[in-house]
Amino acid sequence: MVDAGYAQIVMGNHEFNYLSYTTPGRPGSGMPYLREHNRRHLRILNETLEQFANHPEDKRDFLNWIQDMPLFLEQDQFRWCMPAGRRNI
Repeated sequence: MVDAGYAQIVMGNHEFNYLSYTTPGRPGSGMPYLREHNRRHLRILNETLEQFANHPEDKRDFLNWIQDMPLFLEQDQFRWCMPAGRRNI
């Protein structure tokens, strides 16, 4: 639907978490990956990681696809972005 121009897309939390979990940190940053590989993050992403475990080409295609997703949409009538966190106001 997005490719055909009938819908728009915004990167969601799951895509963001997966992308940062699989993206290496910058050299010298002390971060092997942008998202720490701990039990909590593994629990959140485990199903996705298992689905791609034996499908490296699909994993590459998915990563390429989500890297192109916008983090927000801005239209005349509204703005939409993925939740970046919670804050009490």
